[in-house]
Amino acid sequence: HQHEYPSYISYFKVLLSKRLGSEQKLQFPLTSYTGKNIWLIKPINLNRGRCIKIHNKLDDIINDLNELKEKKLLTDDKNKKISRCEFVLLQKYIEKPLLYKNRKFDIRIWVLFTDQDDVYVFKEGHLKATSDDYSLNTLNPYLHLTNYSVQKNGENFAKVEKGNEISFEEFQNELNAQHHKNFKKDIFPK
Repeated sequence: HQHEYPSYISYFKVLLSKRLGSEQKLQFPLTSYTGKNIWLIKPINLNRGRCIKIHNKLDDIINDLNELKEKKLLTDDKNKKISRCEFVLLQKYIEKPLLYKNRKFDIRIWVLFTDQDDVYVFKEGHLKATSDDYSLNTLNPYLHLTNYSVQKNGENFAKVEKGNEISFEEFQNELNAQHHKNFKKDIFPK
């Protein structure tokens, strides 16, 4: 539907045309595109937010990917060698996320998979939030990455809540006040 996907990513139009042999347009949901065209490069063999790159320029993405292809190494923001890496995930960034008190968050839950293919989802969990208010005007990781290992180095870490962690109950209170949604019924099952 046109109203669901009004925006197109045009940065990769030329590359896709060469690769696929015809002009292509990528369509993304409204939450993914505001005109800033932000992308993440994530190493598939690292955790804790290490070596995630945030870009809004095609040249920067290509330079990072070419450097990775050549050196097979990823570096953090201080250009220290971190890890050998062969594969990365290039991911479109959600530019219009649901926010908690003007900050980005993710939902952390625990899931147990057994060798009998049973899956158990724990009902308790928490949200991990960024330290600083969300903005697309900067690619600063303290505004975009919720990982504890990233956030603990920020000057505003734990100023709003201990460890930047929010309980599901606190989140529900915010949903009641701002969005009139039920976390357990509308969000948790997804």
